[in-house]
Amino acid sequence: TACRDSLFRSWDVSNKNNITLINSYEHHSDWVNSIFYTPKHDLLFSGSSDTGVKIWDASKGFVMSTLRTHRDYVKKLAFAPAREVFASGGLDKKIFLWDVRTLKN
Repeated sequence: TACRDSLFRSWDVSNKNNITLINSYEHHSDWVNSIFYTPKHDLLFSGSSDTGVKIWDASKGFVMSTLRTHRDYVKKLAFAPAREVFASGGLDKKIFLWDVRTLKN
């Protein structure tokens, strides 16, 4: 889950009667607008109104990299697992495509 408190959280939903918090991720300075997870690499990606896209080690909960290409809020992230690429879209009216393995666009 993500929201305007600049945090996002991951949850264990394997037991619908006992949903538990796995981790809380705190490194953005503004609203977190979009997140996705890549189980193959155990990475989380988050896009924020602070204009950054952050790549997280999902298990350890730390930021591995920050991508700073947008000049306005990052509103959406989309992942294409078959190609191992993701897109980031922002209010700057730009869409960037990124290779998940190299983080190059």
